[in-house]
Amino acid sequence: DTNCRVLAAVALLATILFVSGQQIDIQKMYAMCQEKSNATDEELSAFQRSQSIPTTEHGKCLLACIFQNTGVMTQEGKYDAEGVYQLARQSYMRSPEKMAKARQVVDICAKEVKNSEDKCEVAVIVANCTMAASAKLGLDSI
Repeated sequence: DTNCRVLAAVALLATILFVSGQQIDIQKMYAMCQEKSNATDEELSAFQRSQSIPTTEHGKCLLACIFQNTGVMTQEGKYDAEGVYQLARQSYMRSPEKMAKARQVVDICAKEVKNSEDKCEVAVIVANCTMAASAKLGLDSI
């Protein structure tokens, strides 16, 4: 279903992205983020298996850490619209139409998280917003 596809797209941000030209070692990043967020093995494996948005506090912070390490969020825990534009460009360089939709998604979500302070909550808002806005605009993945 659309939510699963879009959520898989959110997970894409944490799995195949490049930061500063270096491909991320996903397993190392997961392990580091698990430790940093105090997420349990169960919380980590649930995220990896289902790619669903975490609901526990540690799970939300795990997602925040992943987003911080993939350019979706800054190290200060803010949404990084410019970083996400760069990621979208990598995914959609051959599709100007999808790139335009991705830009709309980023702009919508930047407004939605504007006043949020808690990085773990910001990560959840970003994930939910990306899913909803992508589905609304007919963008199958971002």
